Amino acid sequence: MTDVYQRVANPYLPLQEAVIVALRADPDLTAKARIYDYIPEDDPGPYVVYETAWLAARDAYRVPADRVWFQLSVFSQYRGYLEVNRVGADVEDVLRRASLDVAGFNVTGVHVIREQSHLTRTPDSRWRRLAITFVCPYVTAGRRSPSPEQGEP
Repeated sequence: MTDVYQRVANPYLPLQEAVIVALRADPDLTAKARIYDYIPEDDPGPYVVYETAWLAARDAYRVPADRVWFQLSVFSQYRGYLEVNRVGADVEDVLRRASLDVAGFNVTGVHVIREQSHLTRTPDSRWRRLAITFVCPYVTAGRRSPSPEQGEP
């Protein structure tokens, strides 16, 4: 049986690229923090990292997913959480306003999932981290997902 992820176009990479481009294009944000898709070894911070993404399936009928969840984290060595919260608020603002150009997909918005955003401190207490979870609904360009009654393609 062919896996659902092999049958549909995968939005992970084009979404990651679009998010990074949108964040790096904002001069106010980039004046406060650098933007990465990896955790740098020698950056004193603050910085924002695109960490992970996952598909959210629509239902038990294995109809192709119609939204991607992704997590960005803000890291700072500032003693309190003020800096990560300020940078995190800017990240949220940029992505709320962004019109993401995701190749092969029509993105219908980016939404913050507050219940899954959280503050932590590294075990050595040097770094503060704000993890922000977003959900990004999309429609695959040129394709309609079948209803469960229609069956799989």
